[in-house]
Parts: sequence; structure tokens; C-alpha cells
Amino acid sequence: MLQIDAALAERDGAVLSAEDRTAFEDARVIVGAHWVDFLENRLPRVEQRAQMSLARIHAARDVLRKLRLSPGRDVTDTDARPVQPDVVIEYDADRDRYVAALADGNLPVLRVSPVYELMAKDSAVEAETREFVGTNVKAAEWLIEALHHRSSTLLRVVEEVIARQRPWFDEGPEALRRLEMSEVASIIGLSTGTVSRAVSGKWMQTPRGMVELRKFFTGGVETADGEGASWEAVRQMVRDTVDAEDRTHPLSDEAIAKRLEERGVTIARRTVVKYREQLGIPSARHRKSHGA
Repeated sequence: MLQIDAALAERDGAVLSAEDRTAFEDARVIVGAHWVDFLENRLPRVEQRAQMSLARIHAARDVLRKLRLSPGRDVTDTDARPVQPDVVIEYDADRDRYVAALADGNLPVLRVSPVYELMAKDSAVEAETREFVGTNVKAAEWLIEALHHRSSTLLRVVEEVIARQRPWFDEGPEALRRLEMSEVASIIGLSTGTVSRAVSGKWMQTPRGMVELRKFFTGGVETADGEGASWEAVRQMVRDTVDAEDRTHPLSDEAIAKRLEERGVTIARRTVVKYREQLGIPSARHRKSHGA
């Protein structure tokens, strides 16, 4: 694979320097003879056993990062389908509030044709035909009313979400609060099942980007201020804590838990491990940076 990539680079017009060729060769050696130590971030051992400087190891690592693990994807269509928002949320600076509106501005108004409404009531029309038209007019009216009710329910749910999750709109993912569907259902006077169906598959266009409505409904933990933090917010705190660490002395899972506790969020070390793995963050030993 490494030799093929090097050959392809030259075929495509890229002239590899001596340093590049050395990096490709070092990467081949690491994969062939020192792969386990390399994966476990035991770079000093690789340095010793391969007789290779840390600078060369880092250069080889950069080569490995450029390899395509799934080369077949190059011949497939990877374009994601665009998501169409169901609700648009904008910030009204004059009133300091977020305003929600259904994203149906381009859709035509659904209505029953007046021709058939009159036909259903016209005594000059044959009774059988009049009955048939009348039955279907009522069915159409019921469908239109059901669609209006569904849209109204969706808007009511969104407005309650905005009220309860205002910190997320102002501050970002870390401010997402825990929120159960049953809470919203109780407030707006609907069943939990109705709220669940209303938010299923719905997306919102917000000042912070396109967001799936269901994301705002999540469990969480108690915080020092009593507001509670969602699991999503806690995961974001874990990510931010790791991003801010000194990679030459990475934080242990217990240390991360203590950092979160200082911010008012108390979780167990094993919970940190679970969230770290969900986020694809390696352990402290694997995050450790060895100087070049």
C-alpha cells in the first residue's frame, strides 16, 4: 500500500523529495516490524528498536495518516443528501428572544376545491354523485385539519424547547440542559407519545446550524447550580477538557472527572471512560505526545 501510494504520487506529477521517500520507507518498516508498539504510542521503544529518530517517526506517522483505509470509496458517490429544515429559528435582537416559524413558505396552501364543495350541496347533481363527492370532501377537510394540528403541535413543542434550552442557543453545546419529553408534554397538555411523534425526524435551522429536534431531549446529571446538564453537554465538557490539556502530560480519566467536578458536574471515572470512548478520544497513554 505504501509503495503503491508513493508510485501513484509520482505518476500524478508529484516529485517526491528524499525526505518523502525516507518517510514512506520508515512507515513501511514501522507497519511491518513495530506496529503494536506504534499503536500503543510507545514511540521511545520504536525509536530504540528501529534505530529511528522521533522526527523520522513523526514524519512516518504523517504518511500513515494520509493512507486511505477504504480506497473503494474513491469510486462511490459520497455526497450526502441535504437536510431540509422543518422549522426555522431566528434571533430577534430587539426583543432578545428566539422566534420559531414553520419552514413551509414555499409550499402551496392545501384546500378543498370550491367546485366540489358546491357540487356536494347542489341538489341538481345526482344524489349518488353528490353523496360520493360529499364523503370525499369531508375526508379531505379532515386530512387538512389533521395536518394543521400536526404543524401546530410541532410549533408548540419547538417553542417550549426554545424556552427550556435557551442557554444552548446563547452559549452552545456545553449549555444543553437535560430535558425529558414527558416534561414538555405535561406543560403543553399533550401525551408523551404525541410529542415523540411530533419531533420524530424533524430538523431545525438555528443560528448555530442545522440541528435535529430530538437532540434537545436528553437525560443528564445534577449540577451545582441545580439546573442540570445533559449527557451531550457533559460529553462536550470532556472533549473540551482533553483539548485543553498538555499533551506531554495528558490527564487521566480520574483527573478529567475532577476537572468536571470543579465546573459543578460530578460524574464517576467510569462515566468519563464511557464518554471518552464514545467521542473516539484515546486513553491518556495513547494521547501522550513524545517530543520530536
